[in-house]
Amino acid sequence: MGLQVVGEVQASKLIALHCLGLLVSLRDGHMSIEEVESFFLPWVVKAIKELNIDCKIVGLIELGCELEDINSLLPERLEDNINSLIKGFSTYLRNHSDSEHILVDLISCAVGKENGLNS
Repeated sequence: MGLQVVGEVQASKLIALHCLGLLVSLRDGHMSIEEVESFFLPWVVKAIKELNIDCKIVGLIELGCELEDINSLLPERLEDNINSLIKGFSTYLRNHSDSEHILVDLISCAVGKENGLNS
């Protein structure tokens, strides 16, 4: 049993929030590019497409998949690219602030963990 989010809009917002946290942590030096790139991977893009996550979020994550290449080939442009992604995820969240709130079924997850159902 894993973390359960109710609804595609809520799932999109939760993923945007997660990505925003990763990118701000990278920008501010709290995480390395290697740690952050562990989420920005092609298989993650494929998985979230299958979950019907908003195409704007999918597109931003696809751009995030390029961060390591940018860091290797054009390191002077990494900060601009990070800030651009931060702006994109922030804009998405701002534009969807009136939509559904993120409801996470934490109680079921906690109960499942107590009963040995979570890994």
